[in-house]
Amino acid sequence: MVAELGFILLIFAFVLSAIHLFFSTRVCFINFSEDNFSILRKINFSICLLLIISFLFLIISYVLSDFSVLNIYNNSHTNKPLLYKVSGTWGNHEGSLLMWLAFLGGYGFFLTLYTKNNNKKLNISANADAIQLITIHKSKGLEFDHVIIPFFDWSLDNDTRGGKEKLMWVNLSKFDSKYNIPYPIKYKSSDQKSLFRDDYANEKNKAYEDNINLMYVSMTRPKYSLFINAENTNGKLKNVSDILAKSIELSTNKKIYKRGQISKNPSKAINDKFMLKSIPSFSWRDRIMVRMTSESGIEFDNYKRGKKIHDVLSLIYNNEEVDIGIEKAQEKNIISIDEINSIKKMVEKLMSNKEIKDFFNPHYKSYNEVEILDRNGDVFRIDRIVQTNDNSLHILDYKTGKIDKNYNDQVKNYKTILSEIFPKNIHGYIIYVDLNKIVSI
Repeated sequence: MVAELGFILLIFAFVLSAIHLFFSTRVCFINFSEDNFSILRKINFSICLLLIISFLFLIISYVLSDFSVLNIYNNSHTNKPLLYKVSGTWGNHEGSLLMWLAFLGGYGFFLTLYTKNNNKKLNISANADAIQLITIHKSKGLEFDHVIIPFFDWSLDNDTRGGKEKLMWVNLSKFDSKYNIPYPIKYKSSDQKSLFRDDYANEKNKAYEDNINLMYVSMTRPKYSLFINAENTNGKLKNVSDILAKSIELSTNKKIYKRGQISKNPSKAINDKFMLKSIPSFSWRDRIMVRMTSESGIEFDNYKRGKKIHDVLSLIYNNEEVDIGIEKAQEKNIISIDEINSIKKMVEKLMSNKEIKDFFNPHYKSYNEVEILDRNGDVFRIDRIVQTNDNSLHILDYKTGKIDKNYNDQVKNYKTILSEIFPKNIHGYIIYVDLNKIVSI
């Protein structure tokens, strides 16, 4: 009877294993949830319990010498000592398999029990009275009432301590003119005495700029108070703590620097709600009329056409690459196959103009779609800048349609911004594409 009970328990364990396979697939690949994971945990416990009890029933059958079980009949007899009868349970092929199944069931149960609390999350709202731990990089664009920077000590230079490696790319032509290829070398202080001292200085300047920007980000997050734990400075500018001490003129004897007062009752956002009694709504079709034709009856969309011409010309760097630029424009779906011939004729007509053609000389340095910043941080994009052999800069701005003096101020603004960056002779021009004419500003 004991053996039959053990066999029935094994059947139940097999059925539960099939159910476990279904739910584990659902949890891992379809819909992970704590409810599904809880079901898995219960099934694992049941499988483990059934296998252990079944194995215990087999041990009892060995102890009682139940020879109605073929496994006991082949591997035991009545004259065996009790210890040998018990150990004989797993001393054969079938018994050892059942023992390992019991072990695996127990392992699965304890594994799910161990991971019971690993998937729980603590969600803290911004209004909760708690400290939020966050990296400086992740805090970009965010704002907090109070900020604590516990480790204000990162190096201004690239950190190569503790086996860290920093690579910089150099051109081997400085070593041998035959090898005009980029190559990575280790960034280290001894590079400033090598052939690559200019590359080292450039990489060092970039590292200083990045770490000072990081310093700026960390110090501009708070609204009401900022607490910084900085290192003692020795007068040398090696890390951000040295810059801070230098900027606030903190002496080495003074340990604490305090400025301003902490607001005890920071202003809170106003949560007043206003209800609208009605929301006016009108159909734009009844209010806006779009005219898609000119007075002469020619149908075109000026904005789209102008943008398309700008995009095509931005891919042409000199008069020898007209076909290449138009081909790229077609590959990028800027123009269709049917438009290639008309666009090509228009560009070739521009290049035939001697006044315009000189600004597409392949021997000059040229830059298309150049973004510049003014003192207010506003971004402007110049269609083309050409640097001629006399080291002067020429600004080209593409326009379609008729000559309009309102465009002149735009080019003058470009010249003013560039003059603050490059102390060179700067000239400005507007190229009217449809008129095949260039106007000096």
